[in-house]
Amino acid sequence: MEPVLIEVKCKLRSEEPLWENIRSISVEVGYPGEGGQIRWKQTGWLKDQYHTEGKLFTHALWSQENWEQIVVFDFQPVINPESGALELAYRIRQTITQTTGRQKTFESKRLTGNYSDDYCAFQLFEPNT
Repeated sequence: MEPVLIEVKCKLRSEEPLWENIRSISVEVGYPGEGGQIRWKQTGWLKDQYHTEGKLFTHALWSQENWEQIVVFDFQPVINPESGALELAYRIRQTITQTTGRQKTFESKRLTGNYSDDYCAFQLFEPNT
Protein backbone atom coordinates (compact mmCIF):
# COMPACT_ATOMS: atom_id res chain seq x y z
CA MET A 1 0.00 0.00 0.00
CA GLU A 2 1.20 3.53 -0.74
CA PRO A 3 2.16 5.84 2.14
CA VAL A 4 -0.03 8.50 3.73
CA LEU A 5 1.35 11.90 2.63
CA ILE A 6 1.07 15.21 4.45
CA GLU A 7 2.20 18.24 2.48
CA VAL A 8 3.20 21.35 4.45
CA LYS A 9 3.78 24.85 3.16
CA CYS A 10 4.47 28.14 4.86
CA LYS A 11 1.74 30.74 4.35
CA LEU A 12 3.96 33.76 5.10
CA ARG A 13 5.37 35.23 1.91
CA SER A 14 8.76 36.95 2.12
CA GLU A 15 7.21 40.44 2.24
CA GLU A 16 4.88 39.53 5.14
CA PRO A 17 5.40 41.98 8.06
CA LEU A 18 5.30 39.10 10.58
CA TRP A 19 8.83 38.13 9.46
CA GLU A 20 10.13 41.26 11.22
CA ASN A 21 9.70 39.37 14.51
CA ILE A 22 10.13 35.76 13.34
CA ARG A 23 13.49 34.12 12.66
CA SER A 24 12.08 30.70 11.71
CA ILE A 25 9.09 28.37 11.80
CA SER A 26 9.68 24.67 12.31
CA VAL A 27 7.12 21.90 12.04
CA GLU A 28 6.89 18.31 13.22
CA VAL A 29 4.12 16.00 12.03
CA GLY A 30 2.93 13.07 14.09
CA TYR A 31 1.09 10.05 12.74
CA PRO A 32 -0.06 6.96 14.65
CA GLY A 33 2.11 3.90 14.30
CA GLU A 34 1.34 0.34 15.31
CA GLY A 35 -0.26 0.22 18.74
CA GLY A 36 -1.45 3.84 18.46
CA GLN A 37 1.84 5.42 19.50
CA ILE A 38 2.45 8.75 17.73
CA ARG A 39 5.55 8.80 15.52
CA TRP A 40 6.88 12.33 15.13
CA LYS A 41 8.85 13.46 12.09
CA GLN A 42 10.60 16.77 11.56
CA THR A 43 12.27 15.76 8.32
CA GLY A 44 10.45 15.35 5.03
CA TRP A 45 11.31 15.67 1.36
CA LEU A 46 11.07 18.71 -0.86
CA LYS A 47 8.20 18.52 -3.29
CA ASP A 48 9.17 18.79 -6.96
CA GLN A 49 12.91 18.98 -6.23
CA TYR A 50 14.72 15.74 -6.95
CA HIS A 51 18.35 14.75 -7.11
CA THR A 52 19.38 12.21 -9.70
CA GLU A 53 19.50 9.65 -6.86
CA GLY A 54 15.98 10.45 -5.57
CA LYS A 55 14.30 12.80 -3.18
CA LEU A 56 15.99 15.71 -1.44
CA PHE A 57 15.30 15.43 2.30
CA THR A 58 15.18 18.45 4.61
CA HIS A 59 14.01 19.65 7.99
CA ALA A 60 10.61 21.33 7.95
CA LEU A 61 12.08 24.73 8.74
CA TRP A 62 11.02 27.96 7.08
CA SER A 63 12.49 31.44 7.17
CA GLN A 64 11.91 34.60 5.18
CA GLU A 65 14.42 33.33 2.58
CA ASN A 66 12.91 29.89 1.94
CA TRP A 67 9.21 30.43 2.70
CA GLU A 68 8.16 28.96 -0.67
CA GLN A 69 9.54 25.45 -0.13
CA ILE A 70 6.95 22.68 0.26
CA VAL A 71 7.88 19.75 2.52
CA VAL A 72 6.16 16.37 2.22
CA PHE A 73 6.01 13.89 5.10
CA ASP A 74 5.28 10.25 4.37
CA PHE A 75 3.99 7.67 6.84
CA GLN A 76 3.27 3.98 6.54
CA PRO A 77 -0.50 3.47 6.58
CA VAL A 78 -2.04 1.99 9.72
CA ILE A 79 -5.40 0.25 9.97
CA ASN A 80 -7.42 1.24 13.04
CA PRO A 81 -7.98 -2.03 14.95
CA GLU A 82 -11.37 -0.91 16.28
CA SER A 83 -12.95 0.29 13.04
CA GLY A 84 -10.87 -1.57 10.45
CA ALA A 85 -10.52 1.71 8.53
CA LEU A 86 -7.32 3.41 7.44
CA GLU A 87 -6.06 5.75 10.18
CA LEU A 88 -5.93 9.29 8.79
CA ALA A 89 -5.62 11.35 11.96
CA TYR A 90 -2.41 13.27 12.52
CA ARG A 91 -0.98 15.93 14.83
CA ILE A 92 1.34 18.87 14.37
CA ARG A 93 3.85 20.72 16.53
CA GLN A 94 5.04 24.11 15.41
CA THR A 95 7.88 26.08 16.94
CA ILE A 96 8.09 29.77 16.17
CA THR A 97 11.55 31.19 16.89
CA GLN A 98 11.43 34.94 17.29
CA THR A 99 14.24 37.31 16.33
CA THR A 100 14.96 37.69 20.08
CA GLY A 101 15.68 33.94 20.28
CA ARG A 102 12.55 33.19 22.29
CA GLN A 103 10.53 30.20 21.13
CA LYS A 104 6.82 29.43 21.22
CA THR A 105 5.70 25.85 20.62
CA PHE A 106 2.15 24.91 19.67
CA GLU A 107 0.83 21.36 19.53
CA SER A 108 -2.45 20.45 17.87
CA LYS A 109 -5.06 18.01 18.95
CA ARG A 110 -5.99 15.19 16.61
CA LEU A 111 -6.52 16.48 13.06
CA THR A 112 -8.28 14.77 10.18
CA GLY A 113 -8.17 16.21 6.69
CA ASN A 114 -6.60 19.48 5.62
CA TYR A 115 -5.64 22.10 8.21
CA SER A 116 -4.46 25.69 8.05
CA ASP A 117 -3.43 28.29 10.62
CA ASP A 118 -1.74 31.71 10.50
CA TYR A 119 1.65 30.24 9.60
CA CYS A 120 1.30 26.97 7.66
CA ALA A 121 -1.11 24.93 5.55
CA PHE A 122 -1.28 21.13 5.81
CA GLN A 123 -2.78 18.93 3.10
CA LEU A 124 -3.49 15.24 3.69
CA PHE A 125 -3.24 12.76 0.81
CA GLU A 126 -4.73 9.31 1.36
CA PRO A 127 -3.02 6.35 -0.31
CA ASN A 128 -4.73 4.67 -3.24
CA THR A 129 -6.17 1.43 -1.92
